[in-house]
Amino acid sequence: DDFVMTNLGEHNGRKIVPAEAADLGPPSPAKESEEAENKEDGAAGPASSKKLDEAAATALGAWLLATLPERLASVESTDRLTDSPAVVFDAESGAMRQMMALVAQQSDGAPLPPLPKQKLRVNPAHPVVVALHAASSGSSDEKARAEAAAHQLLDNALVAAGLMDDPRTMLPNLNKLLELALTGKA
Repeated sequence: DDFVMTNLGEHNGRKIVPAEAADLGPPSPAKESEEAENKEDGAAGPASSKKLDEAAATALGAWLLATLPERLASVESTDRLTDSPAVVFDAESGAMRQMMALVAQQSDGAPLPPLPKQKLRVNPAHPVVVALHAASSGSSDEKARAEAAAHQLLDNALVAAGLMDDPRTMLPNLNKLLELALTGKA
């Protein structure tokens, strides 16, 4: 249970931390060589031949903060993500938020307070992040697509963390992305 693990703190002298907050370092060289072999064999996967360098990742983080100032507290680049373009970290627990919603409904029916600003980690090697960086510094049409994609990237990370209270709030943005993808106009 998320509540117990959050409040336990340590077990048998070992500190318990969420996986997304643990300092595990980048993937091992063995895993990287295995991924390279799979890529040579034609195996499909999220790995991209391009990766943002540190300066580009920092620039993307600054752009995301400027684009989503009401939703983001910080943006960091991480090599720990392999399949996902982004993840929220140091966030309140999704299970705790659901429990708070249940208690609020039973007591007075009040809605949950809005989510606080989130801390986002992005995968600089993921094709979505690489494309988002390119679009964020492109033409006005590309920037419009990048802004819609930035909102969706954060929404996807919130859904994965169990923090999206009402997924219907994503529908206008998804419709905007479909419009941009199908018409090519901003």
